[in-house]
Amino acid sequence: MIENVVEITMRVGLWNGIDAAMDNKANNARWEYWNGVGEMGDPADPEVGPVSRCAAAIRAEGRRQIDNAWLRPADEQITVSLTRQRWEFILADAHDSLPVYEELARSASGGSRSDMHDSADLCRETILVVGRALADGVSVDPL
Repeated sequence: MIENVVEITMRVGLWNGIDAAMDNKANNARWEYWNGVGEMGDPADPEVGPVSRCAAAIRAEGRRQIDNAWLRPADEQITVSLTRQRWEFILADAHDSLPVYEELARSASGGSRSDMHDSADLCRETILVVGRALADGVSVDPL
């Protein structure tokens, strides 16, 4: 079965934020597994369950499509193609993370407060850009 692919144009800085969020998502899923509160993974590799596997796949696909994203200007426009399911995973993570970063920003001080505001802003931008693209049905069927 060929999955529906969605192409979304965004700033490199937003993609870098999504990449970092997926890194956090994968690492948190592994931590939860090892601390007995998370998903059960593959018996051959138990720390890699569906959440960490999906997050890692998103990061790998981004690296395959975008060379040296971390070295590019943050405002450079790029287009990333992922399955609709993976974009929905990213969107759900942004929705889940936004209130956490907003609360951390309220309770943090100094540079940490700024970092939490930046993270909250990236969540908002992800929700806006990805949510709008998915709602508009900007889909491209693969060949």
